[in-house]
Amino acid sequence: MQEEQEYSDRLDEVKNLFYMIPSPIETAIQLRKAGAEYDYKLLNAPNNAKNYDSRKKKAINLGVYSADLSYATLFDQIQDIRFYISSSKSLAEDLGIMKAFNQEMIDRVEYNLEDKDSMMNIVSEIYWLADAHLKETDNVAVSSLVLYGGWVEAFYLACNLYKADSTNVELKKRITEQRFSLDNLMGLMQKTAEVDQGLKQNIEELEKLNKAFDALTYTEEEPTIEQEGEVAVIKGATQTDMSNQEFEEIFALVTEIRANNIQ
Repeated sequence: MQEEQEYSDRLDEVKNLFYMIPSPIETAIQLRKAGAEYDYKLLNAPNNAKNYDSRKKKAINLGVYSADLSYATLFDQIQDIRFYISSSKSLAEDLGIMKAFNQEMIDRVEYNLEDKDSMMNIVSEIYWLADAHLKETDNVAVSSLVLYGGWVEAFYLACNLYKADSTNVELKKRITEQRFSLDNLMGLMQKTAEVDQGLKQNIEELEKLNKAFDALTYTEEEPTIEQEGEVAVIKGATQTDMSNQEFEEIFALVTEIRANNIQ
């Protein structure tokens, strides 16, 4: 009985950490506001979904596709939205979380494809419905891996977009601000590892990335949460000195982590 209570307490601690990590749609909004442009070549190909045969890979890449779907939605890429909805639905079916991708939701997507504001709300709703279902059924490891995959993909996109335009000061700021959410993601993964031992490699990868962030010089204030329409966006006031060499190290690490995720 005591062991069951301790396990339940750890699950509750993990669930409380989920809300401290930005969703893919939040990060996509930040990228768009920073002046980023759309480049479909950066995304994980939708037909890769059929290659993921383990539950862990399916969960990670449901997160990856959530980030890619959010990115496509912000830039009104209707055909890509269809592709990523389909790939996400396939992985969600395999993971047993069809609540977020039922026929009513798919019909709403088709009806609102040309209405960006509605699509942003729908994509955000899909993400949080899937997340809520996983937590309700105590599938915290799967939910953590979805968040992890989405965070890495969104950060990978941000770094690639900055590499293509290193004069974009606002985009550089958005990249350095991800230190806050990385801390929260690591806390989530470490707590989840207390109830599931299969996350060790992913945590080690994040620790390497965190070490690269540690090399940067920060003057920071506490992050805040602001409401933008229907979406809550995490913001932080940060002055950061990031050299080209420091960025290249961070970029190389996230590229390696992302490659491990989607292969």
